[in-house]
Amino acid sequence: MAFIPLTMILRHFTAALLLNLSVSSIASAINLQLPNLHEIQLSTPTTLGDKTLGTALSISGSLAAVAALPDNNTHTGSIYLYDAQKSWHLTTELNSAYTTDNFARRIILLDNILVASANRDDTKGTDSGAVYIFQRDLANKTQQWQQIAQLSAPDAQAGDQFGSAIALVNKTLYIGAPFHGQGKVYVFTQNDSTAQWSLQETIEPKDAQALQFGAAIAQNAQTLIIGAPYTDANSPAAKSTIKNNKQRQARFQITRGNTVDPGFESGAIFVYENREGTWQETARIGASNRETGDHLGENIAIEGDMIVAGIKHKDVFDFLGSGAVYVYRKVAETWTEESALFPDINNMRGQFGNSFSILDQHILVGASGIHANGFNSGQAYLFGQDTTGHWSIIHQQANAALQAHDFFGQSVALGSEQILATSKNAVYVFQNAPLETTPAIFYPDSQILQLNEVSVANAGVFSATLQLSQSGEALLLTLTASHLRTDILSSHIQYLAETNQVVIPRLAVPQSNGEMTFFKVTLQQLAHATALQFQVSSIQPLNP
Repeated sequence: MAFIPLTMILRHFTAALLLNLSVSSIASAINLQLPNLHEIQLSTPTTLGDKTLGTALSISGSLAAVAALPDNNTHTGSIYLYDAQKSWHLTTELNSAYTTDNFARRIILLDNILVASANRDDTKGTDSGAVYIFQRDLANKTQQWQQIAQLSAPDAQAGDQFGSAIALVNKTLYIGAPFHGQGKVYVFTQNDSTAQWSLQETIEPKDAQALQFGAAIAQNAQTLIIGAPYTDANSPAAKSTIKNNKQRQARFQITRGNTVDPGFESGAIFVYENREGTWQETARIGASNRETGDHLGENIAIEGDMIVAGIKHKDVFDFLGSGAVYVYRKVAETWTEESALFPDINNMRGQFGNSFSILDQHILVGASGIHANGFNSGQAYLFGQDTTGHWSIIHQQANAALQAHDFFGQSVALGSEQILATSKNAVYVFQNAPLETTPAIFYPDSQILQLNEVSVANAGVFSATLQLSQSGEALLLTLTASHLRTDILSSHIQYLAETNQVVIPRLAVPQSNGEMTFFKVTLQQLAHATALQFQVSSIQPLNP
């Protein structure tokens, strides 16, 4: 049989509308169909290089922004945008013009605005820091995302690390520079008529003990919270008694017989209320069992009258570094500690709370060091409240092929119908609906064939990613990634062991006009290839 030059057809196609999924970065009703979530692995960019995909996540609308940084924390990173309406296809890559600015350290995606920090930018001095703002122009078909601003502090100094924390609400952007003195927060707003971003206000701590003020920032309605994780305990009453405390801090030496932890660098969260157009400090929050080296305020979020804070290295009983997440609630104008959340099974260095995401009074917590399926395999936990206000784990999420040292849960993001979570090797989407109508999709720009569900007799259902290449007249597909889908029992795509063929009854290929072309394709496995390769043996056009 002569081989049809499918690549000549496919290369002219571009991405099109496949799914209508809703992902939101603001509060909306959680509609996760637990526990029957289906797993999709996001494709790995060809430009990733030595960067780790998924160092930060942000979702809004149908888009997910995924940051990628190298391990050294000084070189530049990248941001990759994936579109749920295009079957989570990679659509855009954003970079800075510098090589050592730590670009993409923090990212926020909100509607058509993307904010990315570069806290090691040297424009105004070594590690003075900068923040980039990108805007999406839907009318621009070739390059939708354009940089519209690069912000820096007017009083920038070397080492400030402006951009170590960012928060975006409507058209107001909060930027932290935790090493500018005790720390400082800059408030920028966008002008409605000119679309220009300008500095409106700065916030500095009045508390002489506050340190690294602005290391984390979150805002909701009329409340702004700012983390200062290296702040010392402010009074003996705020310090923990070791004997009676179920969580003991063993990272710092305390004199034998001394029963009171001094609370050095235990951390604090400063609360501000917007009164007559200015931010005024109204509260300082610390954990009831705060201890030396907790660094409360490194990771914080706010939704309505609820503040959430993670202490990823908190000692729980004798499990050093197991981690905890604290929930504070505003009752009668006073912020009180409502609960402390923990995993169902602890282990040392579990890192519970190394990442978390809140939405609609639900809290998704990552714990990359939990031994769920091997040492440091990782886990993600979804917490909800019952009618009595009690918090409990309502869902546990992990990758189906989780192994030791995968560190699943390094970053997490919670959407109304999706959970995003990263491991050291990949980024995963767990969503309500399987892609039953499009069991296979070919992406012409990257020459990637994604098989969402492949049924293998006596083994299960796998998802697989294959890279297309051409050898003479033959089209070859080489397997680059696969994992078992234990939540699926059967699939339209079949692997026939007796003939070593993969039969794809409906392969979707996007066209430039936004429509979709469908083919029935048969792949023949090559018997003596060094890699797991398939040859395209037949292609039949299908009606839409």
